[in-house]
Amino acid sequence: MPLAAGAQAPPAEQPGSIAPPPSIAAPGKPKASTDTQPRLLPLEIFINGTRAGDWVLLDLKGVLHATADAFEEWRVIRSPGGEGVPYRGQRWYPLASVPGYEAQFNSANQSLELKFAPRAFAATRLAQPVEERLLITPPLTSVFANYDLSYTHSAARGIASSNDLGALTEVGVSGALGVFTTSSVGRNLSGDPTLPGRTLRRLESTFTRDFPDLTSTMRLGDSSTRPGTWGRQVYFGGVQVDRNFALSPGFITQPIPTLTGQASAPSTVELFINDALRQTSQVPSGPFTLENYPLLTGSGQARLVVRDLLGRETVLVQNFFSSTYLLKQGLSDFSAQAGWVRENLGIDSGDYGAGFG
Repeated sequence: MPLAAGAQAPPAEQPGSIAPPPSIAAPGKPKASTDTQPRLLPLEIFINGTRAGDWVLLDLKGVLHATADAFEEWRVIRSPGGEGVPYRGQRWYPLASVPGYEAQFNSANQSLELKFAPRAFAATRLAQPVEERLLITPPLTSVFANYDLSYTHSAARGIASSNDLGALTEVGVSGALGVFTTSSVGRNLSGDPTLPGRTLRRLESTFTRDFPDLTSTMRLGDSSTRPGTWGRQVYFGGVQVDRNFALSPGFITQPIPTLTGQASAPSTVELFINDALRQTSQVPSGPFTLENYPLLTGSGQARLVVRDLLGRETVLVQNFFSSTYLLKQGLSDFSAQAGWVRENLGIDSGDYGAGFG
């Protein structure tokens, strides 16, 4: 049966067994070490109840030490001021310098149970996967046309019938430099004498060039301003350069609320948003940050239920707010334009008013 550190060991030991190091005596009952020579202890290590593998520890004057590789593998943060002890070509660092350090030796299976405080572990960050930029294929020169035709026949008793044929068309050319499109609208194309005369009006003619590396787009010709929260859209003819995040599909521009917590042992984390289960994740021991949950907008309440292997639960509640009008840190947005205000769009082909810039 396992022996608590510091308890009296049986007189007969199993072949190959080792005596428990004096540094892992039971709390409150330290055992003085009479052996000043360093010795290496091959042990099976358990950390906060989870097996961490077989490791060799150094017992130096009653204090257990481990190598930097062990600390890194265990995700345990070493004391920043510790220089370590050189021994047999390696540096060994004391386990007692880690917050919440406790140890219990089991002589039956030559294992050591280590316990550290949750803050002693490196933080785990569960973030959204990084979206790789899609490979841009070389553009091919092409010509395209779109059209929408409408025909209306009206007849009423005592009134002459009418036949109205209308069309909405768009013609475009694309190539390595960009895309040029022009659109027009036609009314009474059948020439019915009972209706106003046949008309064909130009709507918009625009040359567009995208710059994916700069996440920006330039437009020459007819376009519309991008209004702010309290502004309104204005049609104009001129030049426009603005940020275009749509050139990177899947790119998230709004800030993601950060939900944090900590686990004393490997645990399952359930995320509830406004009392609805949205996600279940697995986290190791230590602090953790959740950023990989579904995109949230508006305000609400997030509840994290942290459940360890023994079924113990810790509930963390955080309020959050997120909006598509916000930009996450490091991003910027802009829109700059100059030209002449477009008037009577759809009525006149080229009615431009006052200039602006």
